[in-house]
Amino acid sequence: MSQRVAHASSRLLLVGLGNPGEKYKLTRHNIGFMIINEFCKKYGFSEWRESSKFNSMICVKEQATFWTHSELKNNFVEKEIQRLKSKWLHERRREYSGKDFKEDLVMMDCPNFSTADIDMAQIEERVKNIITYPQLDVHCMKPLSFMNLSGTPVKKYFDMNGMKLNHLDDTNRILVITDDVSQPFGTFKLKAKGAHGGHNGLRDIEAKLGTDKYHRLKVGIAPEKNPEMAKQPGQDLAEYVLANFTHEEQRALPNLISRGVEILKDYISFEFKYVKT
Repeated sequence: MSQRVAHASSRLLLVGLGNPGEKYKLTRHNIGFMIINEFCKKYGFSEWRESSKFNSMICVKEQATFWTHSELKNNFVEKEIQRLKSKWLHERRREYSGKDFKEDLVMMDCPNFSTADIDMAQIEERVKNIITYPQLDVHCMKPLSFMNLSGTPVKKYFDMNGMKLNHLDDTNRILVITDDVSQPFGTFKLKAKGAHGGHNGLRDIEAKLGTDKYHRLKVGIAPEKNPEMAKQPGQDLAEYVLANFTHEEQRALPNLISRGVEILKDYISFEFKYVKT
């Protein structure tokens, strides 16, 4: 796994989308607010402050680091062990070609891979490269302009902080965290670019930035029993996204938000292609 390419002065903007006010606090449309709130709280960002200049809530962490040496080392070891298991299973599957392959039964014979099977010197080098690498200044934003007008605060922040999206290398300068009614509740998709998909917040950001080449973390909010609802005629999607999460969904929210926070941590720390959702 490779660390994110950065320069000492690099700045990353994380934008959580939602609507301001107590009325919307637990609505599905506000999952972006929920995740970015927890992220900033967990990793010791500055206090949120209201900026009239950007019509947003802003908080910052300069030269941000999110991993300790031991956490990174354990993370890499765990992933390497999983890779060895996957490789072993793939080899067994090839041996069973044309036969009835029962993965659960086969895995009972899988070796108990450990650090003895791993090049720990290489792991230590990976950790060193990330721990000592220049970190990003991470800025977090919650637009207060209401969802459908999210683009103006984002564009102002970009312009006044000298941030640009004119080059492919700069697409890592912004990540928008948003709800997605086309995905089942609790699922995540990390996309490098793409159409707004009918989401008015993304539509306005795209219009104001003049491009769809910005990163977004899309959080599924479609009902698990009807994940295709967005494609069905006659659905009032506005009413659905502006409704509160159900009691059952609210019980699942802490785990969902925690997973979103971990994805943000990995997004900041590693190259885009290595971030798993």
